[in-house]
Amino acid sequence: MGDTRPKVGDRLRVTEAGANCAPVREGQIITVHATDYDNDNGVDYVRTRLGDVDEYAYFISLDNVEPVTDEPADLIESAADASPEPTPSSSFAHHVTEAKRLLADTDHTGADVVALAVELDER
Repeated sequence: MGDTRPKVGDRLRVTEAGANCAPVREGQIITVHATDYDNDNGVDYVRTRLGDVDEYAYFISLDNVEPVTDEPADLIESAADASPEPTPSSSFAHHVTEAKRLLADTDHTGADVVALAVELDER
């Protein structure tokens, strides 16, 4: 049987917030940038970059991730089934709107808007 460990480009779901001191949230989807297997310490790690600007590839042990088995289309369909009508008056939607306003004059991505909205939501 072949090596079943994640490979570069695989998508993984983080199972522990702050895993290996990386700034990740439980449930966050990461993409494997590099692998660090067969170490002297016996722990296998994947490395991931966590942003467009951040050049550092964080180490996360395989104990703190799981394969993403949902296809993106399935996730969209299940989200639509769970909430068929958007709720723009929700608290999080308000944070998204506020994040867009705060980032309006900056060079930003959609991921930046969502990250800021999550931070505003956690306050």
